Amino acid sequence: MTDDQTAALAEATTYFRNDALADALTLVDVLLAETPTWSEAMLLRGKILFESNRKIEAAHTLRQVVTLDPQNAEAFYALGLTFRHLRRLDDAEGCLKAALRRQPDDDDARFVLANVLFDKQDLAGAVAEYTALAGRRPLDADLQYNLARAADDAGPLAVAAEAYDTYLRLTSGTDDATRQFATERLAQIRSGTVQPLDWADPHDADGAGA
Repeated sequence: MTDDQTAALAEATTYFRNDALADALTLVDVLLAETPTWSEAMLLRGKILFESNRKIEAAHTLRQVVTLDPQNAEAFYALGLTFRHLRRLDDAEGCLKAALRRQPDDDDARFVLANVLFDKQDLAGAVAEYTALAGRRPLDADLQYNLARAADDAGPLAVAAEAYDTYLRLTSGTDDATRQFATERLAQIRSGTVQPLDWADPHDADGAGA
């Protein structure tokens, strides 16, 4: 790529990070018209489309990226995230696992994979992934809540109790329905009076990134 093209991609990235999505898309489309197989620009285009709520188009673009650059962990993550939002959960799981094979320490990909497994009601798998992350993200309240919910259903209840307790400590000073639920479930687990658990979606903390 020329220096001018590289500078233009950096400018488009800045637009994207500043939520100037239309400007970012216009500029990146100019770059792709000049160099249609530039995977880095195409990846940015997929992220812009995702954040613009054009997720079907985003998936199409990101599939092109992983075809052009099959070792690109970031592209597999972005595609997996997009598939999750499109509720194509098997495809999402496959892409996120591909991202982790290429970049095993990608905590964002692992968190979204855990959420996908939660979505699919593979709660034992979700517990394993959330647990793998918990030590590296000890202040992540969403992660602790999701771990608690998955372990509350799949077991072990001791893990659920510890995660509920951690979540409540991390969210101390707030008062909402989620904290009330966590407080009630923790009390039930500790007293041995656990009631049947209603299903719920995991708490999300993911995005297309930059």
